[in-house]
Amino acid sequence: MSTTGVMERVLAGNKARELFAMLHGEEVDSHFWHVLSGLVAAKVGKVLAEPEKEVPPMNDAQAHEFEQHTMPFGKYQCQRIVDLEASYLSNLTDPNPFLTQVKRYVAWRIKRFPE
Repeated sequence: MSTTGVMERVLAGNKARELFAMLHGEEVDSHFWHVLSGLVAAKVGKVLAEPEKEVPPMNDAQAHEFEQHTMPFGKYQCQRIVDLEASYLSNLTDPNPFLTQVKRYVAWRIKRFPE
């Protein structure tokens, strides 16, 4: 996603939060929120809060075959998967902390210095 795309998403998120804050202060019953969530889901065209799907572990045969592959990128490029620390491989499955910080920075920058 381009920087412009990220900034547009941050701005859209800020608008949504502002609208929610205005609506949240109103005295409305739970049916209002139910109808609103249905309208939003219809507009988006999918379930908004899908639970993260757990990735099933490989079976023994799959694991033995996969560990013979080599790492295609990064610090350990060309090394066999079986030779890498499990903690390193686990870090690859976590969200990238740097990109999370970039998103937070862009949000701050847009809020602090609107264009």
